[in-house]
Amino acid sequence: MAGDEAIHQYLIAKQQPQLWNSFWQNLPEEEKWKVRVATYNSGQGCVGDAILAAGGQASSWEQIANHLGTGCLTAKAEVQGVWNYLP
Repeated sequence: MAGDEAIHQYLIAKQQPQLWNSFWQNLPEEEKWKVRVATYNSGQGCVGDAILAAGGQASSWEQIANHLGTGCLTAKAEVQGVWNYLP
């Protein structure tokens, strides 16, 4: 997926490629989709910085969202908005 690769490349650029493996492989599929929606909305920098701030230890979107910068908070609302419309 494009969002996955964007975050992966961002972490490589930040010299943290090992976080990608430990973080992404352990994230449940539904949580991956939330990260993808957030990346689409706010960009890989916002989401990538939140992953870095969480130290790659986040196991849910909420744990990542808690580390979003002030300029990136619309991502949290966007994810919630999308999930509100799912059956």
